[in-house]
This record gives sequence, C-alpha cells and structure tokens, in this order.
Amino acid sequence: EQKMFVKVITNKNKVFVGEPIMATYKFYVALHINDQPSVTKQPEFAGCSVKELNFQQGPELENINDVLYAVYTIRKVQLTPLQPGMLSLGKAFVNNFIQLQNPDDPYVTKKYNIVVSNAEAAADVSALPEKNKPEKFYGITGTYTISAVAPDTKIPVNENGHLIVTIKGSGNFDAMNKPEILWPANTEHFDGSDSQHINQGNFPITGERVFDIPFIGKKEGAVIIPPISFSFFNTESENYQTVTTDSIAITFTKALSRKDEFTNVVNYDITNKKYLWIVAAIAVTVAFIGFISYNKNKKRLQKTGLVVNTTAAPVFVQPQPVYHIKYRTDFSHYLHELEII
Repeated sequence: EQKMFVKVITNKNKVFVGEPIMATYKFYVALHINDQPSVTKQPEFAGCSVKELNFQQGPELENINDVLYAVYTIRKVQLTPLQPGMLSLGKAFVNNFIQLQNPDDPYVTKKYNIVVSNAEAAADVSALPEKNKPEKFYGITGTYTISAVAPDTKIPVNENGHLIVTIKGSGNFDAMNKPEILWPANTEHFDGSDSQHINQGNFPITGERVFDIPFIGKKEGAVIIPPISFSFFNTESENYQTVTTDSIAITFTKALSRKDEFTNVVNYDITNKKYLWIVAAIAVTVAFIGFISYNKNKKRLQKTGLVVNTTAAPVFVQPQPVYHIKYRTDFSHYLHELEII
C-alpha cells in the first residue's frame, strides 16, 4: 500500500475545443508518517490557456482501503484547450523528508528523502461540430447572456454618448472580442475600452465582460441602434446558441453653441466669488486669537516678574513668541487662487 502519492483529479476526461477543464492536484500522505513535504515542481501545460482557481490547501482526511491519509491541495486550475487532440495535464512533484523509527533502536530514527509525482494524465479534446455553426461564431464556449444600454439617450450633436455592452456568464472571458454593432447612419463610433470582472472561486469561472463604446451623432434626429448578437457553443446543451440585446433609441439634439459653454464657465467662476467672505472671516479670526494670546502672555510675564528671587542670579529664559500663526494675514495669494477657481 502506498504511503504517499500525488493525484490529479479532473471534472471531465473528454471535452470540446474551448470547453474548460478543472484539474486539481492533491498530495496524499499516511497520517502515521512524520514528514516535511514541499512542492518542487508544478505541472506545465501546452496547447491551452490556464487560469488559476482559488482553493483551500488543507489538510483534509480521506480513508482509502482502511488507511487514513492527510490530503493537501497543491494546485487547482481551469484549462481551456485551444486545439483538438490529447491535452496533457502535466506532473506535479513533491519532495518529502520523512523520519521513521528504527525497529532495532527505538532511540534512533531513520531519515529518508522521497520524491513523488502524479501519473501521466490527459484529456481528450474534440473539435467543435460544423453542423448549425452560426456565421458570426468566434470560438467562444460556455453559457452567456448579453445586454446593452445607453446611459444618455438624448445627446447633443457632436457630443460623446456611450454604449455599454455587457456579456455575463461562465466560460473563457479572455478570448472574447467586442461584438459586432451595426451603427445607424449619421453616427460615428470610437474604439472605447473593455474590462472584465470574474470570480475565480467558481468553476467554470463566472463573471462579466463590459465594453464601453463612445459614439457621436453628426446631425439632429432620432436613430435606432439595432439588436446586438453574440454566438457561442453551449457546453451544457452541446449546441450553438445566439443571444441578442434589445434595440436602443437615441435622439441627437441641437449642438451646444460655444457661446453657451463659455457663458456657463464664466457664470460658474462668478458665483464662486461669493465664498471669498470666508477668507476675510479667517483673517479676522486669526487676528482676534493672536490678540487674546498676546494679552495672556503679557499678564503671565508680569506675574512671573513679581516672584523672582533677587538674591540669586536669575536663569535666562529665551522669550517665546506670542503666538504661532500658520498662515500670515496677507491673504492676497489665496484670494488670487480662489478667483481662478
């Protein structure tokens, strides 16, 4: 009976190209062994994308053929095969320093350095079926939904609007590209940005990919952004599926005049001047506090002078400033800054 070994466990042994596989690598060691294991080499992969998954290292207890083992998880990954064929799952190597009692001398222990690894393992990867494959299919597998929204549906001509397209579900988000959008006439769109938010504690990895696409209208009027489609191979039902968004109505209104924009800026600057009285109030407050502090220090010095012992040479004390003011009473610099704001 083996006292220690490494085992790789997968959720499936046969998948399609693009369908994720979960591979978990575990180290088993019999409980009665006094050991110090360390992972010397992690498995290596080729022909697939690799995403690390969260896991608890352990140990957990497992009974195998009446032998109790401590089980440690040493790696957990999501592998997404990129081509058909056999996908090797690699090998994890664990070096274990163990000490066993010597039956001939109970006061002496025998020490061993043993390296173990998992057996060769592979997954059979099949090509995706050609039957019923959508025209606009780009190799994405999993299960997904899609939605689209324009935060502002009334946009002045030549001002930026935003189309937010969100794809949610489970699968390989890294391989996603921006869906094709049929933009209506008299609009112009730009590259935009995209981001993804995923949960690596789940398998398959779940999350969303968000595409933020800026656009402008070139003339006044109403337009319709037609439904946006997204096709994928559903790994649960093992067939192709296409999901679509709702259409979005956009109205391009009269362009903003530069005169109006400048007027708004000027009015904003003027209204801020009403706060300049705060600066004056601060100046008066600081001056008042300084005056009070000066009077207190003056009285204290006068009282101290009455109790000086003239029979001994007085200890010279460096006079302290009446009051430390962080900001001086010249507020012209700050007035100028507020006027700029």
